[in-house]
Amino acid sequence: MYEFADPVRSNWSSLPVGMTDFDLNGVRVGDLDDEQTVALVDFLSVALSHHGYALIAGIVGAERQLSASIRAPLVGWSPENYWIAFFGQPSGDHVWGWQFGGHHLALNVTVADGRSYMSPTFLGVAPSSYTEDGPAIAPLDSHVRAGLSLFNSLDQDTQELAFVDNRPEVSTGAGQDGLIPAPEGAPVSAWSDTQQQSLLDTIALWVGMVDPASSQARLAEIRAGLHDTYFAWNGGPDSQGPVYYRIQGPTLIIELASQAPISQGGHYHSLYRDLTNG
Repeated sequence: MYEFADPVRSNWSSLPVGMTDFDLNGVRVGDLDDEQTVALVDFLSVALSHHGYALIAGIVGAERQLSASIRAPLVGWSPENYWIAFFGQPSGDHVWGWQFGGHHLALNVTVADGRSYMSPTFLGVAPSSYTEDGPAIAPLDSHVRAGLSLFNSLDQDTQELAFVDNRPEVSTGAGQDGLIPAPEGAPVSAWSDTQQQSLLDTIALWVGMVDPASSQARLAEIRAGLHDTYFAWNGGPDSQGPVYYRIQGPTLIIELASQAPISQGGHYHSLYRDLTNG
C-alpha cells in the first residue's frame, strides 16, 4: 500500500520484468500464498467486468505459453511475474486507486465517488492466440477485427483521409504521461450513424473493462465529444499485414499496433487513456 499521491504510481511498464529498469509497485503474484491468491482473484473479478476479467486472464494465459520458452528465465516471462498495489485506503468515502500489471498488462484504476476511472491501461498479447484444454483463446482479436471492420466500412475518400503514413508503436504508453499527439486521420463527425455506433462499440472493448455503471458513464462522455473525434489508420484493408489505428477525441486516446503481420499470428500492443484522469 502507498499514499494515493505517491509518485511511484507512474512507475508502470508493459515490459517483461527482466527488461525494466525499476521495480514494479506492490506485491508479486508469485509471492502470495494460496489464501491471498484467492483474495486477489476475488478482488479482480469484482473490480472488473466479466469482459475485463476475461481479457486480463487471457493475457496472463499467454504469458504461461511464453514461460515454456528457453528465454523465459532471462527476460522474466512467467504468470507469477505480475504485481498488485493499492494507492490510498480502499474506501467508499475517499479517493483511492489500484494498479495491476506485468508483461503486456498495466491497469491503473482510480476509484472516486463510486466510479472507476481506468487510465492509463495497456493491453498486449503474444502469442495472440493459443489453446489451454479447450477452444482457442485470442484476447485482443476482437479489438483488431473491430478496427479492420471500421476501416472497411468507410468509403474510399474517407479511407484516404484516415490513412496515416507512419505505423508507430503506441506513442502514449509507459513514460508518456501528459503526451497528447496532434489528432490525425478522418473526422468522425462526417460518418454515418451506423459507423459512429461501430466506433463506440470498438471503444467499449476498452471502456467496458470496468463495472457497467462506470463504463456507461464514460461512454456517455465519449459520445458527447464524438464530433471532435478522429480515426487514424495504417495498414491494408485485409487481415494479412500489420496494422495500426488510433481513436482520439477531446478526452480519449486509444491506440492499437500489431508488431507482426496478422496472418503470421500478430503480436498486439494497445493503450487506452482517459485524458481527464491520466
